[in-house]
Amino acid sequence: EGFNTDAEGFLRHLSGVLGFDPRGKTISMIGAGGAARAVSVYLAKNRPAVLNIYDLDKARLSTLVAYLSNNFRDMGIRQANSIAELDIKKCDLLINATPVGMKLSDPCLVNASMIHKDLLVYDLIYNPKETKLLKLARENGARTSNGLGMLLYQGMASFEIWTAQKAPQEAMQKALEGALSRAGFNKEHAG
Repeated sequence: EGFNTDAEGFLRHLSGVLGFDPRGKTISMIGAGGAARAVSVYLAKNRPAVLNIYDLDKARLSTLVAYLSNNFRDMGIRQANSIAELDIKKCDLLINATPVGMKLSDPCLVNASMIHKDLLVYDLIYNPKETKLLKLARENGARTSNGLGMLLYQGMASFEIWTAQKAPQEAMQKALEGALSRAGFNKEHAG
């Protein structure tokens, strides 16, 4: 039996910790790879009004949009041909599910005019703590989150699958933070 804990970790953090309920919301996601696929399926199960997706790889993007459209017919699934077509100004949640932002030399994928104070920007990247996208969003009044919470909750979900016991959240969080600190987790970008 196989499990994917990416999506569960994301949703537990998004809903349980950040208090964001995807139902009826407008969501835009940059990326259509493996993590994006897991996250988008879990979001679709929670019935947002609209899920806009953009990826440079048009074949991967089309495959994901077709899958979601065929399996979740009671919501709007839209394939964007550019980041501008995501219409971020009208979104409740923006997700970066690409590796863009992991390197300090990476560009920011959006510009300040797209960000608004009612937007939650969730970057699946957790190192650096604050990507250029998250910094831009924070500076423009949006709520932000990196992917560290997702990583913690997916680890907890895995622990529970393997052991059939409740995961020790505090111990796992301390161990995660310690491991990231030893690995040179970039603290200088923390917001």
